[in-house]
Amino acid sequence: MNWKTGFQLLLALFMLLSVGCASGLTLVAPRVKEVSYGKKETGDRINVIYRLDENRGIYTLTRQPLCKEQVEEITTSRKRPRGLFFALCEVPLYGLGLADYLVAKIYTGLSDKEVSRTMVDSGQVIPCGEPEQACQEEVILQFPDSERVQHILTDDSARIPLETLIAKETQDLHINVFVKREGDILYIKTIDQTFTF
Repeated sequence: MNWKTGFQLLLALFMLLSVGCASGLTLVAPRVKEVSYGKKETGDRINVIYRLDENRGIYTLTRQPLCKEQVEEITTSRKRPRGLFFALCEVPLYGLGLADYLVAKIYTGLSDKEVSRTMVDSGQVIPCGEPEQACQEEVILQFPDSERVQHILTDDSARIPLETLIAKETQDLHINVFVKREGDILYIKTIDQTFTF
């Protein structure tokens, strides 16, 4: 027997021993797709949240932009190790069950293949950008104590001129603040205090 034939027999023996039940089942089994998620990014701006801030009796309306959250969706295709039961049965028979399952695990690790990588909506809405002044925004003020409703615009500094709207003789203690935006009326806050202008 020459060295070439011996090498071929050794290679065939190695293949026979290394491809047992577990590794064989792993090789012929179909690939399984798995989805994982990577980095997150800010998507398109979709809405705003309003906030009413008070400083020494001066009320300022600000708005915080809201955006869709985008997340990287990574789809991979891989083999899963199969035949663990058969590999465990091979251990007492001829002692190669663990090596067989190890070969199946190695093949599984080498079979990873990235199918796609895309940015998709996560379904979450997140703040994006800095809060901004809500200048020239239409505000509705409801005075429950005097049963009045007042429509005004915020000024160029996003302030609501309450001092000119509250009549001292009515003693309005509660003011419900709403913002009219794109046909909707959004409740912002109830100011609950005694004003002395």
